[in-house]
Amino acid sequence: MKFRRPGVSISFSADRLALILLLLRADLISSESLFVRKLNFQGWRPGRDFQPGFAAGDTVTEEQLADARSRILRRLTSEGYLRATVDLLTAFDSSGVSLTFQVYPGPRMRITGWQLEGTESLDTTTLYRRLNLPRKQPFFSHSQLFHTISRLQQTYHNLGFPFARIEFTGIVETAGGVKPVLQIAEGPKVKISFVSFAGSPELNREMLRRYSGFSGPVDYQPSRIRTWQSNLQSSGWLKVDSIDIVRQESVFGIRFWLTPAKTGQLDAALGYLPETRQLTGWFTISLFNLFNRGRAAEFHWRSAYKRTDYKLNYTEPWPFNLPFTLTGEISHKVSDTVYAYTLLGVTAVTGRDELRLKFNTGYNHLAGVMQKNGFWAGTGFQYDHRDDIDRYRRGIFLELTTRGGYQSIPPETTGFAGEVSARWCAAIPLYANMALTDEVYLHMIYSELPLAAPELYAVGGPENIRGYREGEFTTDQLFWSNFEPRLYLTRHSRVHIFFDAGVLHTSERAYQIIAGYGCGGRWETNFGILGIDFGIPFPQSPMRAKIHLNYRTGF
Repeated sequence: MKFRRPGVSISFSADRLALILLLLRADLISSESLFVRKLNFQGWRPGRDFQPGFAAGDTVTEEQLADARSRILRRLTSEGYLRATVDLLTAFDSSGVSLTFQVYPGPRMRITGWQLEGTESLDTTTLYRRLNLPRKQPFFSHSQLFHTISRLQQTYHNLGFPFARIEFTGIVETAGGVKPVLQIAEGPKVKISFVSFAGSPELNREMLRRYSGFSGPVDYQPSRIRTWQSNLQSSGWLKVDSIDIVRQESVFGIRFWLTPAKTGQLDAALGYLPETRQLTGWFTISLFNLFNRGRAAEFHWRSAYKRTDYKLNYTEPWPFNLPFTLTGEISHKVSDTVYAYTLLGVTAVTGRDELRLKFNTGYNHLAGVMQKNGFWAGTGFQYDHRDDIDRYRRGIFLELTTRGGYQSIPPETTGFAGEVSARWCAAIPLYANMALTDEVYLHMIYSELPLAAPELYAVGGPENIRGYREGEFTTDQLFWSNFEPRLYLTRHSRVHIFFDAGVLHTSERAYQIIAGYGCGGRWETNFGILGIDFGIPFPQSPMRAKIHLNYRTGF
């Protein structure tokens, strides 16, 4: 008797499970078909999901009765009653036969340990520790058996044995219960020596290898492969359809099946202010894989309350074959026709696996009521250990950036200015399609010279605290958090509720707390992904709510 699921095989050995495989003796009843007038169970109450194969009012044969008895024994075995027996009692009359299955469950067996056979590379102590078995001895059951085998197989995968197979071969009885016997075929320990790509022959293979982050022979680890997959998909224009382990002569590698998802993307958001009956919004146009070399460009425009922003980015991957990407940025902000702020910057990014290091430098110029010039440099890092970029249900993301430099107000006033930004995101899976996400942000500016409005952080709107007008507040110090339970409907569709709260610095020794709550969703359509957030400022009336609309599509 075998139970199977992908990657797991469970079989009962005939000599060790003889009680489970007892069949109904052929002389219990006659071989003729019988009309079942009543069907009863004694000594055991079957669950609602148990089906013996027939019911009162049916006509049964000897084979059906034998099958029903086997089903009862299998159910009892799966619940830990390994010594159960079943007798069939019959009572005949003119209208048919009354059947009673007399069940003797016996003691419910507990698992006192596991007998692991076939271990070669890993000792049983290491395996026991990584299985993290419960302290209290659990009852024997199929679900506990499947769970332990899955944990054991995942342990082998994480330690570099992707071809390991575990099979349940029998049970050894002990004084206090039973020990399931697991036969382990470890297979070879795999070292990944290369990556290859299939599905799109026109793509540049060396560029794809660099995008993945693969940099040399490394031990097989599922988390490392997920990181390579995430790196490829984070490019914005690649979709990973499947992943295979391949072998060339005596070395192993990973093959990614890729499909170019798009060459560009449009992101847009629209807001509506009921009190002023005014629309606000922004849009971003991104171009990917320019000239089939992984180059990218991005243009951003934003219109908010008394403010307009423009930004242009260009990314050159691995210039002069160096191990980093280089991004140039030009941005221009106009604040209520009083100030104009221009920034020129360059950022270099390097790293491998989940970790990225950043180095940046640039020049900024403020024109208007106050004139200011500044040169600055900075650094930072990014750690991304999420299971998926678009639909992450578990994992963390951490980013920290700093920069500093000297600024001057003509003709002779100079002073130091510094900036620190931190972002932390985490997701905890709750159910199959539900996750709890939490994001925390910290922004701080220190300056020995006065700060103008374009140099401050804008607070309010769909990108931080919803329920407020976009850019309704400005501050030099901001701490805010977003708490959002999500229910995923498809890969890009979800519904959610949210609570946003933040603390911002308003004057020399004064801080203000603002919060917003509401609900929203994202829906994947044939025209792109539509999103809406209905945010209510706390503790104000819902009549002062803000509606934030957003849209994303590829082309």
